[in-house]
Amino acid sequence: LVRWVKPHPNDPRRDRALYLLADAYYQRGDRLTAFYQLDEVLDKYPDSPLFTKALERQYEIADAFLRGYKRKFLGFHILGAEDEAIEMLFSIQQRAPGSPIAEKALLRTADDYFATRQYDLAGDAYSSYVRQYPRSSVVSQVRLQEAFCSLAQFRGLRYDATPLVDARAQLEDIINTYPELAGRENLQTVIDRIDTSFARKMLITGAFYERTH
Repeated sequence: LVRWVKPHPNDPRRDRALYLLADAYYQRGDRLTAFYQLDEVLDKYPDSPLFTKALERQYEIADAFLRGYKRKFLGFHILGAEDEAIEMLFSIQQRAPGSPIAEKALLRTADDYFATRQYDLAGDAYSSYVRQYPRSSVVSQVRLQEAFCSLAQFRGLRYDATPLVDARAQLEDIINTYPELAGRENLQTVIDRIDTSFARKMLITGAFYERTH
């Protein structure tokens, strides 16, 4: 394929040759090279019938890296590529904004941030998903995840309570908008615990003022 691609820069089959070359790298385990080889297909042949297929394969590569697939080094799969995978997912969103694969990439990004406890980034990504895909069938669950991200950012009673305020407002909205989901997840109990935290924080604040006269 490499020998064919170089002397045929204007051949109408070149997009297919580049895609097959990427597939060859993919099949032999060099997923990173495969991803960037697919970039050439996407950059040079945006009207190719293989465009969507190339994006889907790039998503598979990024997802595999997030699931623990390793890059090759000295012939062995030993190097992680989680940071590269997130960049790959952002690249997919930029190439096909609003498309199903872009929606999938954004949600995968948010879920990975949540799984790795980067709750501020996860919250931003979930919020972006809600804005961009308000009619999604999973938007209620995404909004719930966004609320849990806010809750997870509360560091304790002696710290800023803004994350609690945000989480409570988000959960209240979910209860009003999706009562069935709220019932399944027992969200009123979560709000009650938040209110208890607010009360304890007021006690600590009062004790501080009393202690400092």
